[in-house]
Amino acid sequence: MSLTLIAPAGLGPQIDAETLIGITRASHPTSLAPWLRNLVADPKTISDHYAAAAFRQRTDPAMRAAQADMANALFRDGTQTFDLRPALARLQVPAQIVWGRQDRVLPFQQALAARGEFGLHLVEGAGHLPHYEVPERIARIAMRFMAGVEAST
Repeated sequence: MSLTLIAPAGLGPQIDAETLIGITRASHPTSLAPWLRNLVADPKTISDHYAAAAFRQRTDPAMRAAQADMANALFRDGTQTFDLRPALARLQVPAQIVWGRQDRVLPFQQALAARGEFGLHLVEGAGHLPHYEVPERIARIAMRFMAGVEAST
């Protein structure tokens, strides 16, 4: 058993609240697209078609309200209001953190605040969604980690 965290929240106070608010308030695919593009290193990665598909997943007003409530509870006043570090310090399994170096939502430097022993991979050319932007690289990182864990047990 092991754990791989990808750009986890809860390791520091900073977050791009403007993007979160923009995503939760977007009422049309064209108003959602610019906010989604903040999640990636290369804005061209998020096409208008992708934004329209993402918007279709958010047409239920109750679901959008729940997302807004969750964002407000976890990121009140533009600050991360929860601390994942104590839980990470208690981990008894090998763990790693993977973070896009161009993450504009959560600064990758927050990974340095993780308590415990973690492998850290900073991925060049990726933002907050490295698993979407460079899935092959993320898969290789995860597979190498899992193989190492299996070899050591």
